[in-house]
Amino acid sequence: MSIDDATPGEWDAVVAALGKCRTMRQAQIDRAKTGGCEQMGMKSRNKGKDGEREIAAIVRDLTGWEVRRRVRQLDGESDLEGVPAFSVEVKRHAVATRSDIRAWWDQANAQATAEGKVPVLFYRRDRDEWRAVWPMSLDGVPAARGYGWTVEAGVEVWAAAACEVAAGAALEARGRDGSAMGGR
Repeated sequence: MSIDDATPGEWDAVVAALGKCRTMRQAQIDRAKTGGCEQMGMKSRNKGKDGEREIAAIVRDLTGWEVRRRVRQLDGESDLEGVPAFSVEVKRHAVATRSDIRAWWDQANAQATAEGKVPVLFYRRDRDEWRAVWPMSLDGVPAARGYGWTVEAGVEVWAAAACEVAAGAALEARGRDGSAMGGR
């Protein structure tokens, strides 16, 4: 049967069916604008929180520092507390392209600059290991913080470098306080 052969009763049925499809489609759109997006956003936020807790535990185990997730995060603040000299950005995503990592690095770098710290980005793709990205120069020189001047490795490698930076900063602070060793 073609549309041209439809009787008025059949037309009514077609119009009703199309109206029902339109209503169902509009409901999908409405859900996407409100409830659907909120649920997906909540799932994504929970995944992020879980990732922050997970990497905090790993860093705590590797360094012995009292690392924890920052509960009330404001834009531009480190995701973790207790990591001396570093401002931490944590990302947990299904997929992480090089472009994503570069954008996350820019975010980490901006927040570290605002805090006067060295940036570090921890990220993990689904079903993969945590990776760390940090500046090749750990002396705090902002000019050497572009993405092209970073190191990417496992968290264990970053932890070894971070412990050296923290130890150097502690020695420097002791020297400034006048409590340097060797008071002969």
